[in-house]
Amino acid sequence: MNKATFWDVGKHPAKPTALEIDGVLRWERRPRTLRWAVLDKAGNIRELPLNNGTAHTNPDNPYGLHIRREKISKGMLPLNECPLSRREYKIHMPAELQQGTPCVSGGFSRTNPCPHMQALMEHRRAEHAKKEAIRAERYRSQESKDRELDREKQDEQTKAVVDAMQLLAQLAANGVQLPQATAEIAEDEPAKKTKSKKKDSAES
Repeated sequence: MNKATFWDVGKHPAKPTALEIDGVLRWERRPRTLRWAVLDKAGNIRELPLNNGTAHTNPDNPYGLHIRREKISKGMLPLNECPLSRREYKIHMPAELQQGTPCVSGGFSRTNPCPHMQALMEHRRAEHAKKEAIRAERYRSQESKDRELDREKQDEQTKAVVDAMQLLAQLAANGVQLPQATAEIAEDEPAKKTKSKKKDSAES
């Protein structure tokens, strides 16, 4: 077996591949493989390999067919097709999105999905965000909840003070005479007792 039989990484360097993860576009270097862009259950775009060897260039190889059947059965739908075009896609859609006429196939991709796929993507992301919020609330510590409650109380007190100051400023601007408030600072009992002891000792 000669050297030409093997995949020469030096002659075929990995090219940057664009990946969209949680709405963020990232670039990663990956080996040249046949990839299949799908929408997963959480509404993220994933690229799945359809070959388990660089020499396989036919997407309909046994491994690729197995991957497509398995992922579609779990609700991962291809981005280059309309989800209403086939029954095996449609069963993974919510009832409110199953209405309508399937889009004419052709020209759709991960960067240009059909309107039905775009609606499904937004629906799945919204549902996933709700589940994550419930999970985060369940695992929050009591200390974290107390801190948040204290912060809300402080915000309410600050708002009340700001509203009062704005009201006083508005009254003053309208020429309303406000009474001059005077207050006496009362001494606390420990301070009184200390002064009394000093006075007694000085008299004696």
